[in-house]
Amino acid sequence: MVMLAKTATPFLWKSRRFILSPKLAALTIRANSTCLLEKLRQNQEKDIVALPEYRARSNLLNFLRSKAGYAVDPSLAIPNVAPPSPPPSGYKHTLSESQILLALDAAMATFHLHVESRIASLCGQGFYTIGPCGEEMLGSIGHVLDPQFDAMALHYRHLSASIVRQLRLGRSMEDIIMDRARGYTVSKLDPVTGGVRRQ
Repeated sequence: MVMLAKTATPFLWKSRRFILSPKLAALTIRANSTCLLEKLRQNQEKDIVALPEYRARSNLLNFLRSKAGYAVDPSLAIPNVAPPSPPPSGYKHTLSESQILLALDAAMATFHLHVESRIASLCGQGFYTIGPCGEEMLGSIGHVLDPQFDAMALHYRHLSASIVRQLRLGRSMEDIIMDRARGYTVSKLDPVTGGVRRQ
């Protein structure tokens, strides 16, 4: 989650004595930070695997693999999930298929961002995490509100709805995730805080 390649300045390149083009220097920094993160993750593997968020992600992956007909890890639980039955009179308000898929994309991104932010925090590379506690399924709120004009303050339960709103505005999932990662790592490139976190 630490993106040195995008936060590096000419000063950083000079201080490390890179005699490379800025683009090549950025790739070198990114490769070095990736190696560092991999080493930190390997060193913390036992603690990472014990995180409740990591276990939940492993169980979700196992469940999805079982439903898709792939081999599963027998040591992980596969819940017996039955879809809910609609009320006899039907639903008054429903989402279209494309809205449902967008909300599911946002839910998965939210879930994975929370897991990775907890791992980054455990490795000392992320500094701001709050567990999801079901906020993944609030993405449908992002369909109800106008993405440009309606205010939204769900008190730390906003990520999925925010992702839907940003996707509706045409932002790429990669850009949205990178901005969120910048927020978790208190990067000066975080578009919301500019790297300043108030207590």
